[in-house]
Amino acid sequence: LSDIRILPYLEDLIPAVEEYYDYVHEGILPFDYEWYPAGFKDVAPRCENSNYTKNAGWIRTNDYDFTGIIFLNEYQDKPPFDENFEVIGGKLEFPNHQFSFNPRRGTLVIFPGNQNFINHTSPVLHGELNQIRFQLVGETPYVYDRSKFNGTFKEWFINK
Repeated sequence: LSDIRILPYLEDLIPAVEEYYDYVHEGILPFDYEWYPAGFKDVAPRCENSNYTKNAGWIRTNDYDFTGIIFLNEYQDKPPFDENFEVIGGKLEFPNHQFSFNPRRGTLVIFPGNQNFINHTSPVLHGELNQIRFQLVGETPYVYDRSKFNGTFKEWFINK
């Protein structure tokens, strides 16, 4: 039911995503609802569309071109603490970019699903992190070209 409620809002954003990443959108795959309670076992870093092997390097294993995450909780490390909506921990981390940020309720992040954007959710120390993860698929496989995205994450998020 919530997929049906959120999907129209995501579809409204697709033209901006297509323009920013210079790709042609094909579809949005079903949502995954992720729940990370305090003390959950550390989730290994993941690459959404590829696997690494010693012999062949990175091999694309599915058609996920982009990953979207919608945070349903807010990072809060100062009292008062609302257990229903706030969490300590649960950062979305991108080790290749040496960048991470705390969850902010209602924030949507969309990033390429390849090995350049290996990502990880840090341990939750207090509360429960809830987020929605989904995949976007293009008409043709998206190939990330770093030269089209100058700067660092600091410039990417200015005034966003």
